[in-house]
Amino acid sequence: MDLVIEEQIADIDEISEISEIAETTDTNNEITNLLKSFNNLDNNIVKYIYIKYIMNKNEIYNTEKYKIYLNIIFSIERPAIITQKESLEINLQNMEIANKAYDINPANFKIRDYDSLPDIKKCSFIRKHKNKYKRCENGILNVDSDMCYKHINSINMYWDRYCKVFEEFVKLKE
Repeated sequence: MDLVIEEQIADIDEISEISEIAETTDTNNEITNLLKSFNNLDNNIVKYIYIKYIMNKNEIYNTEKYKIYLNIIFSIERPAIITQKESLEINLQNMEIANKAYDINPANFKIRDYDSLPDIKKCSFIRKHKNKYKRCENGILNVDSDMCYKHINSINMYWDRYCKVFEEFVKLKE
């Protein structure tokens, strides 16, 4: 008698496991269907905007131009993750361009024309932004100071780590 009851309990356990698996697959199917419908909605909206506002009224629908438009809208070529080294390289390139312009004519240097300040005019405070060490983008107060108004009384706690990252970057460049 006990053996029959144990077999029935085992059968019930198997049935409950199968029903749980079926519920999760139903949920997964619902999620994939929802994602497909969102993607379809995105595509329909983009196509409507292209046809209604971008395409000329006399122009025939051109798939090549539409593909270029899709690449621009959905940014397929844009890098998804920018590493610390890439971020540092971009910042250093922008600062180098600003340094050259400032060295040529310091009196007529305009900050709005460049993506960065020159090194001697830039705050040396290191901050952590999106898990990357970055140098503060603000200008310094005066020639004697190397900090901006926000960081003049702050402790530069990431300076050593930034220096290590910078040294590793320089070694890789060589």
